[in-house]
Amino acid sequence: WVNSERYLYEYDANENVTVETTQSWNLTEWINSNRTVYTYTSNHLTEKLYQQWNVTDWSNVDRYQYTYVNNNLTEELFQQYISGWNNVTVIQNSYNSENNIIETLNKRWDNGNWFLEMQFTNQYSNGNLTVVTTQEGWIDTIWTNLGLYTKNYNSNNFLIEYISRYWHSLNGWINQQRWVMTYT
Repeated sequence: WVNSERYLYEYDANENVTVETTQSWNLTEWINSNRTVYTYTSNHLTEKLYQQWNVTDWSNVDRYQYTYVNNNLTEELFQQYISGWNNVTVIQNSYNSENNIIETLNKRWDNGNWFLEMQFTNQYSNGNLTVVTTQEGWIDTIWTNLGLYTKNYNSNNFLIEYISRYWHSLNGWINQQRWVMTYT
């Protein structure tokens, strides 16, 4: 066996991962590669900070901030540039009473404003099993179909079929991929 890479974890008193460090083997010693620093408030994840090792210290790359309000989660992505942290994307998830994501709304930052980009709507059956996900893009001020993803499950709730379709403006939904899973 030859060393390749390893992962180091640090935890808080609530057993939440607070630091995940990846190191690579350089034939004689382990060298830092990158790490993720996790911040929690009241045991809820509120920030993920991605950093890369630059010979002697850690440099910031990406920062995700999480905000929880009622049954909704907002995830904001910032990237480090010379001038500091810049907005990149916002992802807003809405949940049903079973804590399943029913809608995901993506926005992107451009020239000082947030712009609608994409939304995903999930339908469920058998409790918490996602059956259909519809993907729409914000095009010319209206939501336009982009993708339709269907999952079928067996009586044991194992995924047995996944079908992806894309939207064609003249022909409607067009089959793109089909995966069939078997269990032995």
